[in-house]
Amino acid sequence: PAPRDNPAPRDNPAPRDNPAPRDNPAPRDNPAPRDNPAPRDNPAPRDNPAPRDNPTPRDNPTPRDNPAPRDNPAPRDNPTPRDNPTPRDNPAPRDNPTPGDNPTPGDNPTPGDNPA
Repeated sequence: PAPRDNPAPRDNPAPRDNPAPRDNPAPRDNPAPRDNPAPRDNPAPRDNPAPRDNPTPRDNPTPRDNPAPRDNPAPRDNPTPRDNPTPRDNPAPRDNPTPGDNPTPGDNPTPGDNPA
């Protein structure tokens, strides 16, 4: 596209006039002083409550009778002794396994170059 022309320069706007100064408002009148409220009467004194009577003392509970002594249980009989179990036979000794042939030794790997 073709280049655009620069727009014409704008004119500066005309200067504004300062507004007229404002008048100070008229001073306010002080409000009339308030009357103090009438003093309150003190409330009548309260009567002390009547003293409480002490509660009637409780009677001690009737003592309980001791329970009758328990009888000792009859002695237990000793259990019948157990017979010793029949001894077990030792198992037959195991045969040693047949020795195997040693594996054929492998060739040593070809030595490589040492890394740099």
